[in-house]
Amino acid sequence: MRFALALSLFAALASAAVTAAANAHVDTRPQVSIVANAHSFAATGLRNLHAGYVDVTVRDAGPLTHGAGLIRLDDPGMTPARAAKIIAGDNLPAHLGFTLLGGVPQLSHGQSWHGAFKLTPGRYVFFDDGENGKGMMRPFTVGAATGTSAPPRAVGTVELRDFAFVWHLPKNWNGRGIVEVPNRGAEIHELTFIKVHNQAEARKWSAILAKGYPQGPPPKGDPMTFAACGQSPGQTSWVKLHLEPGIYLAVCLFPDPKTHKPHTALGMLSTITVR
Repeated sequence: MRFALALSLFAALASAAVTAAANAHVDTRPQVSIVANAHSFAATGLRNLHAGYVDVTVRDAGPLTHGAGLIRLDDPGMTPARAAKIIAGDNLPAHLGFTLLGGVPQLSHGQSWHGAFKLTPGRYVFFDDGENGKGMMRPFTVGAATGTSAPPRAVGTVELRDFAFVWHLPKNWNGRGIVEVPNRGAEIHELTFIKVHNQAEARKWSAILAKGYPQGPPPKGDPMTFAACGQSPGQTSWVKLHLEPGIYLAVCLFPDPKTHKPHTALGMLSTITVR
């Protein structure tokens, strides 16, 4: 009897160990590091990537501002250089031939951005289309899935829609944690936070941004937090945020292809308070 009980206990412990190991495997995601130097990207973790979720860290180690957006090249003839040229243009065609997954449009020296993406098999490229990018690109290939992985655990969600932000965040959110950012609209969207000093300044800048692209400098200080750059419809990114307490404007300045106005002028502008 004792032997049978011992066997039962051993079996239960073994089953629990297998379950724990399986869960640990599910929660494991490949780690990719992108370092922006003066005029080039250095990267680790891009070799032998397979479809699934991947964690990405971008750091600006150069003296200039840089960004790192992520593109999947869908059309067979689409090249990284051609995709970057299209994005840099004023008017995006109806058919892009590539998919924007997000990333960070701009970091200053020493700043970092942390996010995650769900990759499918195909050709990809990290790119910097800013003034200091000078054609900075890092192409790579993603193979078929070889296992399972899970997305990061998010504290909440900010939905990107045509043309509004839909907030699903904890009450009295402290501005910290991983936030899921899905694009549930029909256009490309982005998410940027602009810190303002008070509600009066929030109303002032809301009125300016509601008219179109702003003229002149942004609010004083270092008010911009770039959460997610352009994401194509249906794409989701997971972004790690650390916003200081205060009042923020959430904006999408991506241009509407019909009116050529920023999405803020179409209603994609809201105020959020971080406690």
